[in-house]
Amino acid sequence: MNIISVSKSVIFTLLSFCVTSAQGDQLNIPNKFEKGGVLIADDMNKNFNAIATAVNDLDDSLEARSQFVGFSTSTVTGTEGIFAMQQACNDFSSDSHVCNSTEVAQSTYNLNTPLPKNSEAWILVDIRSALSQFNLKRENSPKTLSCDGWNTTEGAMGATVTAKGMFKTADCNVATYVACCELKSP
Repeated sequence: MNIISVSKSVIFTLLSFCVTSAQGDQLNIPNKFEKGGVLIADDMNKNFNAIATAVNDLDDSLEARSQFVGFSTSTVTGTEGIFAMQQACNDFSSDSHVCNSTEVAQSTYNLNTPLPKNSEAWILVDIRSALSQFNLKRENSPKTLSCDGWNTTEGAMGATVTAKGMFKTADCNVATYVACCELKSP
């Protein structure tokens, strides 16, 4: 087997994998190749560009799948732990989970998400955006905004969101609602 045949086999396998991994209506391969035919670099590059576009579009749609759905009806303190927060969201809506800051920020506006006046709700800190959303200094860690791993109240703070959508921090000793998100169907 020569180098050109091996390369064509690898390319065919890669294209086959990408075609089966992406949704059919999102991927349109512009050029088809036949065994023994001449492989033109521009045509192959057009195929790779089509695959890259489809994969990027798919990645964008997967990333934006979570949606803020509301606030829990019960409250928990920062020391009760993440499972207590998950339970509060599950009690609110059986398919929901604790939102992270990016999910809240990227969700569409939902008028039907009441939170008692002057209340806040726990959220998880998305490490990728914590520096900008909470004005953290680089020497601080997102652990600073999670009641020290959701296990202590001694001087610790946790990340919250208000009914107006402002990111804040709350004392971990205070019983607080939980912001709940759900995965949207693809």
